[in-house]
Amino acid sequence: MPVYNSLSFLKETIESVKSQTYKNWELIIIDDNSTDGSRNYLLKKYKSEKKIKVFLNNRNFGPGYSRNKAIQKSTGNFLAF
Repeated sequence: MPVYNSLSFLKETIESVKSQTYKNWELIIIDDNSTDGSRNYLLKKYKSEKKIKVFLNNRNFGPGYSRNKAIQKSTGNFLAF
């Protein structure tokens, strides 16, 4: 999941994934150098959760780059966007 300055949507989006009935999932979040507090929120709230992996871009690369980075970091057999 690419993230850029979307702090107001993060909790609801992540909790939606966590509440799915399918339990064999991983959520890979790539923060694309947000400036609205998204980075700090992700690190504070979700960095220690085993099924959620948070990675940070050191500059804004855009959603395509961030999605490709997430794909490279994935360990599952299937992807959903």
